[in-house]
Amino acid sequence: MFDRLFRTDAPFWELMGRVGDLIIINILTVVLSIPVVTIGASLTALTDVTHKLAQDVGGSVVRLYLPQAPQLYGCYPSSRSCLS
Repeated sequence: MFDRLFRTDAPFWELMGRVGDLIIINILTVVLSIPVVTIGASLTALTDVTHKLAQDVGGSVVRLYLPQAPQLYGCYPSSRSCLS
């Protein structure tokens, strides 16, 4: 009985992994929404990453969330300044 509980592929631990991912995404959204102007971009990134999690796209939630931030805030690799 206990051997099923401590397996990492058990349904309980998969659920706890999803809950942890959602907590991390919400913390990132709150931190990046501190400047009031960036609330829309943070919520857009939150929605997109949540959809990717629902579709079971692999990877770290931080790596899914943070690359979107520069594009949503108007910072592109080809431009020298952000929000200009």
